[in-house]
Amino acid sequence: MIYIADDTETNRDLYEALLVDFTVKTFENGMLLVEEFKKKTPRLVILDYTMPVMDGLQTFREIRKMNKTIPVIMMSAFGVGKFRQEALDLGVYDLLSLPIRSEDFVDTIKVIHNKITSLDKLKNLTNNLPSYGE
Repeated sequence: MIYIADDTETNRDLYEALLVDFTVKTFENGMLLVEEFKKKTPRLVILDYTMPVMDGLQTFREIRKMNKTIPVIMMSAFGVGKFRQEALDLGVYDLLSLPIRSEDFVDTIKVIHNKITSLDKLKNLTNNLPSYGE
């Protein structure tokens, strides 16, 4: 499951169409995403930086209070230079400048999703290793 918060309805519709291979749930602001996050944790979160009610960085901070490891991608149509360092210092997984080519967006999400899947498999393998010498 991928959660996406963006205040522009056409963007939300576009992301759902582009990410047809994934289960996607969209939200019109960060507060709605955070409320749903409290009920169910997705595998990946994508946030627009500029949103009403709760912007991307505020939403990210709230997510981090509940989950320290979930990958979060931040996007901005105003360039990422202004908040790049703050976002990276907070632990944002990746920053995307909009507009972005559809193919590049989908490829980025697929790469990150594959990394998450690989890490999950590795965790499962290491958790199931027998202990020796005990």
